Amino acid sequence: MSLAQWAAGLLLGYSLAIPPGPMNALIAAWSLKGFKHGVAVGAGAMTADFVFMLATWALYRELLAAASARHTALFYAVGAAFLLYLAYKIAAAGPPEEGGQELAVEGPRREHED
Repeated sequence: MSLAQWAAGLLLGYSLAIPPGPMNALIAAWSLKGFKHGVAVGAGAMTADFVFMLATWALYRELLAAASARHTALFYAVGAAFLLYLAYKIAAAGPPEEGGQELAVEGPRREHED
């Protein structure tokens, strides 16, 4: 692996990890309870992502190694069709109904010593 490939992978990894999302919100919420709590939740999320990455890499490598060019094209076509199906379902769903049930979510509470 060249330095350019390593740097590109590092940049891609950071670009995927930095955008706000549910895990970053959870890490931020637990960080309010203390640095150690935030690091623990972040390490758990990172470990889960690493396990998923390894499983995906192993499966993808085996599928493409055993597949011919025609099968590889079919593999990509099925994936593209699935993404288009998901896009259609999201677009057809429309906005949520007014007056729906609100979800109450409580995060960790920080205990104050007075």
